[in-house]
Amino acid sequence: MNTPHTHPRSAEFNYVTNGSLIMGMIPENGAQFVFNEVGANQATLFPQGAIHFEYNEHCEPVTFVAFFRDSFPGVR
Repeated sequence: MNTPHTHPRSAEFNYVTNGSLIMGMIPENGAQFVFNEVGANQATLFPQGAIHFEYNEHCEPVTFVAFFRDSFPGVR
């Protein structure tokens, strides 16, 4: 599990190459909680400042790549 955190200086784009992850977020503006399962060859975007997490529910090998628009996204 990648515990809930935020990136104050960058959005985060996650692309799952194999396996699946449960991903959730609360947008910075307090909008409704978003929760979904992202499988192989699928992606999700966490807006800048959104509290988010990733969780390997099935405990099987998973590989994903995280992209940021800033080289120093920060973590809280």
